Amino acid sequence: YTLDKKNNVALGYAMFDSNGPAPTTSLTENRIYQQYTHTEAIKAIAITNRFRLEQRFVEKSPTTTDFSQRFRYFLRAVVPLTKQETTFKKGMFVALQDEIFINVQNKNLVNGSMFDQNRAYVAIGQRFNTKVDVEIGYMNLFQKRSSTDLRNNVVQLGFYLRL
Repeated sequence: YTLDKKNNVALGYAMFDSNGPAPTTSLTENRIYQQYTHTEAIKAIAITNRFRLEQRFVEKSPTTTDFSQRFRYFLRAVVPLTKQETTFKKGMFVALQDEIFINVQNKNLVNGSMFDQNRAYVAIGQRFNTKVDVEIGYMNLFQKRSSTDLRNNVVQLGFYLRL
């Protein structure tokens, strides 16, 4: 729901289903979330702050589901590489973002730690007009686990359409 040009709130649902090589590594996670997003422009640089609270229902077995809550904070800056008058309308840009995930309830059911994961991202892109962007970037994903931590290097291609 859009509150005004800079602020919006959302409620949502997400399902994450992973199937590992063994039945014990497969799991289904259902999430309900509440989210607040604030966007701001400092000259032609667009800054997005997103705050999200998730209620996580992780199926550990056909008869057992663990409940936990997680807070996520997302920060993104889009920096034009060409001189802009006031707002960024067209041209190449660099995008920098980071998202941190913090377990706020029942961390012992997740990974035993308040810290869950971090996703750092850098990209280069092209804004074709005020409605369409394309970018390619690199994400370093770190996830704290109960046993061995996960580190992934991700190449991401993004297409953004603003309605």
